[in-house]
Formats: sequence, structure tokens, C-alpha cells
Amino acid sequence: MILENYTVNTLGKFLQNYVPSIQIGAKSANLNSYNLRLVLKNLDSPQEILKQLNNQGVEAKIIQSEFQVLEFTEIEPRPVNFFHTKPKQTTVKFGYNLGYGRGRHEFFEGDYESKKIMAFKLGFYSQIKLSNYLALKPEINYQTNGGKSNFANTRLHSIFTPLNLMLTTNQQSFFGIYIKGGGYYSYNFSGKVSGSNLNFNSIERNVFGSAYGFGFRMGHKTLDFSYNRGLSNTFKTGIDVKERSRYVTLGYIL
Repeated sequence: MILENYTVNTLGKFLQNYVPSIQIGAKSANLNSYNLRLVLKNLDSPQEILKQLNNQGVEAKIIQSEFQVLEFTEIEPRPVNFFHTKPKQTTVKFGYNLGYGRGRHEFFEGDYESKKIMAFKLGFYSQIKLSNYLALKPEINYQTNGGKSNFANTRLHSIFTPLNLMLTTNQQSFFGIYIKGGGYYSYNFSGKVSGSNLNFNSIERNVFGSAYGFGFRMGHKTLDFSYNRGLSNTFKTGIDVKERSRYVTLGYIL
């Protein structure tokens, strides 16, 4: 009898119990879910074995009968996977970006008018693949930002480090679309207030905020649209002021 095209779970143990003369070789000792072709020797009741195999969840059928040999053929080795899922592969890619946008200060108290100023950033990033549709994107950028108002005109230079989680179309494809969300930390190291050099008596050095946006990928190139909202106060004067910025960024993945 030939049993063909079935899934093997405890088949080796079952056959040894049912037909003790059958020897299961070492090559089949670690089988989990392989397609095999078996030729069984001198079976008294092949229909009964077939029935019991079907009861075990083995899909089998009789092709021919009265064969005199036992064979394992076309065994394709595969790793045993008890959870029936492919192991995740984490891939890290690096890139650089250049962004242009607008920044301003948003006042939550007082009668102050805020206007936008030019913002700029340049830096590097990595993209850590968590799955085909999920990635983590940390960045480190030099950034210039600030705002104009009847309270103060500021121009700040900072190290800007956002960390975003990206939900994307299949990362294996040439073209992709993604959305992202996360947070950022910004360290202000230099700047000017109303034309005078900044001494940080009135401006916070450390700023935290949220970040989100979307973008497009074509091969190694990316086009990113991002929005940053400061959550910590910008000034030390007690007035509730938060920074806001928007960027259009071109990137290149190495």
C-alpha cells in the first residue's frame, strides 16, 4: 500500500505500534509537518490502517497495494515550529533626512499673538523592523525652531530626538505608505530672544512633546509629513506656552 500526501504528527509512533516490524529511521524522528510518500510491506488490513490514520488527523489515500518494500521518499526537512508561525526577523536599517517646515509658540493664557517662523532640521535615523507591517523609528536631528509674538521673538537651536512607532504597508514592497506616532525630547543648546543671545534664564533647555505624521516610501527614498506638539512649557516665566512645528522631510534609507 502507498500512503501519499499527508501531514505527519505522531505517525511514526503509530506505525511502530501497529506494525512492529517497521523501522522508523533517524531522518524521520524529528518530523513535525512534512509531506511524505510511504510504501508499506505485507499489510493484512490496509483499509483498517487507513481508517485509523484518518482518525489521527492524517490525510491519506491508497494508491496501490501489495508492495514488498518500505520506503520514505521526497522528505523535505523543515524546522519544527510548535506555534505554527514563522519566527520574526528583526532588521535594522539606517538613513538620513533633511526637513523644512514652520514653527510657532502657542499661548494658553494672556493676550499674545503668535506667528510662524521658518524651521529646519537635518539628521540621521534608524528603522527597526518588528514585522512586515510594523517598525520603530528613532531619530537624532539638529533643529532650528522658535516663534514670533508680541511677548518675545525666539530662534532656538536644539538636538531633536523623536521616537515613533510606524504602521506601514508591506516593507518588502518597492512602494509603501505609513502612519506614525510617538514622542520626542529636544535639548535647546543655543539661540536668540528678541535679537539678544540666549542665556536660558527665561527659556527651558529640556522640552518634551508628542509627534505624529504619515509618509510615503519609494525604494530607498521617503517623503515624510510630521507634526510636533510640545507638552512641556517653553518659557520659565510662568506663562503657559507650548512649541508647535510642522515639517516636510526628504529621507534616504541606506
